[in-house]
Amino acid sequence: MPNETPAVRDGSKESPLDSDGLCLLSLDGGGVRGLSTLYILKELMDGLNHERKKANPNSLRMKPCDIFDLIGGTSTGGLLAIMLGRLEMDVDQCISAYTELMEKVFSKSSGGLRVGLKGNIKARCDSETLHEAVKTVVISCGMDPDDRLCDGRPPGCRVFVCATEKSSQETIHLRSYSLSREFAEATPTIGEAALATSAATSFFEPVSISGRRFVDGGLSANNPAEEVEREASDIWCADTAELMSLVKCFVSVGTGDPGMKGVNDNIKGITKTLLEMATETEKTADRIAARWRKYHEDGRYFRFNVQQGLQGVDMAEFREREKIAGATCRYLKQTELQSRMRKCVRNLQGKQNKTRLDFDATMNKHCELISQLRLRPRNHKPCRYIPFECNDGFVGRNAELAEIESKLFIEGGCSKMAVYGLGGIGKTQIVLELAYRTMEKRPDCSIFWLPAISVDAMKKAYLDIGRQLQLPGLDEKDADIVALLQQHLSQDSSGQWLLIIDNADDVDMWFASGADTARSTPLIKCLPRSSRGSILFTTRTLKAAIKYAPTNTVKIHQMNEDDAKQFLHSEILNKTILQFEEAQAALLHHLAFLPLAIRQATAYINENDTSLSEYLELLEGTEEEILEVLSEDFEDEGRYSETKNPVAVTWLISFEQIRKRDPLAAEYLSFMSCIEPKAIPKTLLPSHLLSKIKVQRALGTLLAYSFVAKRPADELLDLHSLVRLATRNWLKQRGSLGSHMIKAMRHLANVFPSCDECNRAIWRAYLPHAMCILAAKCFSSNDSYQPQLLLSVGRCLLEDGRYNEAERVLQESTDMYSKRLGEEHPSTLISMSALAYIYSRQKKLELAQEIQEQLIDKSSKIFGESHQEALRCKNNLALTYQSQGRLEDAEELLEQVLDKRRKRFGEDHPATLESMFRLASCYWHQRRLKSAQELFERVLDKRRRVLGENHPDTLTSMDNLARTYCRQRHFKDAEELYKQILDKRRKVLGEDHPDTLISMGNLASTYRNQERPKDAEELFEQVLDKRRKALGEDHPNTLTNMRILARSYRNQGRLNDAEELYKHVFDKCRKLLDEDHPLTLTNMQDLAVIYGCRGRDKEALDLMCKCAQASQRTLGADHRDTRRRFRMIDTWQHPGIKRHLLFGRYKVKG
Repeated sequence: MPNETPAVRDGSKESPLDSDGLCLLSLDGGGVRGLSTLYILKELMDGLNHERKKANPNSLRMKPCDIFDLIGGTSTGGLLAIMLGRLEMDVDQCISAYTELMEKVFSKSSGGLRVGLKGNIKARCDSETLHEAVKTVVISCGMDPDDRLCDGRPPGCRVFVCATEKSSQETIHLRSYSLSREFAEATPTIGEAALATSAATSFFEPVSISGRRFVDGGLSANNPAEEVEREASDIWCADTAELMSLVKCFVSVGTGDPGMKGVNDNIKGITKTLLEMATETEKTADRIAARWRKYHEDGRYFRFNVQQGLQGVDMAEFREREKIAGATCRYLKQTELQSRMRKCVRNLQGKQNKTRLDFDATMNKHCELISQLRLRPRNHKPCRYIPFECNDGFVGRNAELAEIESKLFIEGGCSKMAVYGLGGIGKTQIVLELAYRTMEKRPDCSIFWLPAISVDAMKKAYLDIGRQLQLPGLDEKDADIVALLQQHLSQDSSGQWLLIIDNADDVDMWFASGADTARSTPLIKCLPRSSRGSILFTTRTLKAAIKYAPTNTVKIHQMNEDDAKQFLHSEILNKTILQFEEAQAALLHHLAFLPLAIRQATAYINENDTSLSEYLELLEGTEEEILEVLSEDFEDEGRYSETKNPVAVTWLISFEQIRKRDPLAAEYLSFMSCIEPKAIPKTLLPSHLLSKIKVQRALGTLLAYSFVAKRPADELLDLHSLVRLATRNWLKQRGSLGSHMIKAMRHLANVFPSCDECNRAIWRAYLPHAMCILAAKCFSSNDSYQPQLLLSVGRCLLEDGRYNEAERVLQESTDMYSKRLGEEHPSTLISMSALAYIYSRQKKLELAQEIQEQLIDKSSKIFGESHQEALRCKNNLALTYQSQGRLEDAEELLEQVLDKRRKRFGEDHPATLESMFRLASCYWHQRRLKSAQELFERVLDKRRRVLGENHPDTLTSMDNLARTYCRQRHFKDAEELYKQILDKRRKVLGEDHPDTLISMGNLASTYRNQERPKDAEELFEQVLDKRRKALGEDHPNTLTNMRILARSYRNQGRLNDAEELYKHVFDKCRKLLDEDHPLTLTNMQDLAVIYGCRGRDKEALDLMCKCAQASQRTLGADHRDTRRRFRMIDTWQHPGIKRHLLFGRYKVKG
């Protein structure tokens, strides 16, 4: 074989040598100066890994054993060869281990030469110390020092070390592999081989292996480059010995200072050979450089060796580490050296696979193919191989097509790009349209289409294309059609071409060696390259797209509504059904604007002659009915016969790929399919004990497949609605949907936060997902997690003002706990208490009273009458009595609770103070304002002492004291106190905390009572704005603030504004609460008053009558609000009583 590479001679840009050629590494001997070797190798490997990372951010760091096919070393270099190649260390690990080893070994050196009585040289270092140090290194790599250097397994990186047989002075290779031609190979352990190559005369005693004595290999081959050359020839080209044409990169690294040679053990022999050893290392380097001169110029042979600064460093001077590092650093900074280092990195960067033993045959075949192609006629006629007809129904996608064309057809180099997007998004149809447009715009351009759906489909397409091109050698036995097509299209004579590789979803098919059993080179390296060629991949994943074209990808998004509507119109045969715009819009939204889903829908509609509304009804059925519809196969001329098209199954292959390659991503996909698919917080994903990197990688996989989209503004994820359906179908087929639903529900029960205000943002984000999974109704009644989640959700719904939903959920929780644990279990009682509280908030006071009385009986029975839980239940019942207007009953119960808490906890205990506070509130409602004020002041004083000035309970006491001042019309005192409270709450709780907003509202009311309407209105509007932002437009607290603001408008005579706002609040209350809810009735009363203010007496009286009757039904005839409303009616109806308007308010006597 000629020395010149055929691909280089012919001008082709691709050759097996580029990806599979031999990479050889030779390491000189030199004791501690071996650190210089390692610093040079570190510079080389860091540069290589940096370039690989630039080309592909997901690439893994490479070690020398990953790149080099053969590493050979002598002495120190031999030890490093074993560490880097056999022990598979990276360079940083090797530097650390080698430094520690040298320090252990040479720290006990006896200094200069030691000579025996007969003139024999005695060892300066302890051989046993070297042995122990080597053992430590081997063990640290997870191996046994007694493991054989050649363990019989197929070698990844082959390693040999040079040792000198003492008796014959012959250089022996100790190998990590075997050569069939060697019959008497030494079979040392890893430790023995390391000792044999390192046993430098005058430093260590000779080493015995299988009865043969060895000394330092550096005595005969301190620079082992020629030994590496011979060894590589024996392995890869023993018959021809033509090694150079097989070598991609040959790197030789020195230790900076020539070694000394001498095999005699006496002082006379050593003195005699000192001068010879001083020049041997560089003489070898010169011989190799001369022989490899042409390859040095081509950037395939490299010698790195520090020239200045290490000559005075003895091979045992481990204390000279800084000097070694400094000299090597200065060497590496040389401009000429940096240029050579970059050239070496570029060479090694192309290495893709370890070189096979039959590589010489591969290169011979490559040479023959090049010769055949060179002899072909140069005239070019465009060839087209496209498996599908042009799609006349193709619509839209003009922006995507323009972007692809602009990036794909570039001058001056082979352009590669990848188009990626969700399965069914229309990638194949887009590139099919591109192919036919290219035929029109570029009539001289050949177009080839490879369906990457399977290896068999690829082989058939390659063969069909080869026959169209009439490639020479195609019909020969064992013809390599992939190589033939690669070589043909890599020639400029092939003209302009576009190669489309569709559905390249299986990355392993392209990047793994042996994907095609007849081929060692990955398919990705077998693609043609030409300055006139372009390659376009389509794939479902971003990760695959980046592998195919790291800097040139285009994402295909879902169709916009106009394009989707146009596509729907083009596919429907019966155009009369398209007249209903609303049905079209609803159908397209249900199908998520996915072209595959639209195509499937139109096929069904056409075949069954149904309307859009009828098909829409099918999509709005049960999950099973929807899956049945979306699983219907249909005919489509633009698809491969081997693939399944229905939406429900189109992603099954992708799901299985994810399950095998990234199980955590599959778990996340399964989890998300069990909850609400939109606005999924990342924090909701199961990530306990998982590293952030694993979580990020799993999400990256789902994002890469476009199954999940990430919202740019926050940490929320959206699962594609049809992907959710398909995932659930996949889980059903695997029989695991039920178990995943249970896991998801239990996870939510564990992570769902408490209903505290500080957690509002979290539980609001989690609520839709919890309610979605609870609605499934597929859990066992014995599952303890379900009522736990129901209780947590119910409490948060209550805090969010969603009273009806909260009632339903808390009732379900109570029923489950009661059936599972019994009516007297603490969990049941907690759930009952929450249910009673929601009844109180809904003003269903009789129901609340009934449950609270049960709770008192049960807690007293279980815990005792004086137990905190029993007292808490009594306290809650007292509040219900208070809401019912049964103030005497409430007072009696509160006094009982206060008395028991005093006896049990003492006067200053927070529980006692809470009872005093509740009793003071009861006095306030009874209008016993003096008593209320005295008790409020006592509580405030004690809370200041016990809890502190800024404690929330202290501030609540101040707030109620201020309310008492207002009732007594001491508005200035109230204003001063409210300002103090507001200032403290702003500092302690924040500007937007609900308690702060209450203080702002109270202060605004004080302004109103002092006839300062503008100040009041300004503050009321601030409160309302903050309520809207924090709680939403429909929260009861927001509606209450709207009502207060409307009242402020009324007081100022702004009756139009007041009526508009009252109506808005009234309509909201009727819709969100119900017709008879107390808040609805309050707003009905306010609206009736506004009608009266505006002289619309009949409307006012009719609405007030309706309000009073509903109040009687809901609150009872004796409730103070009911009595007041009937008094207002009597006043309005009585002709003898004058109604008079004061500041926009009715003043009613009696």
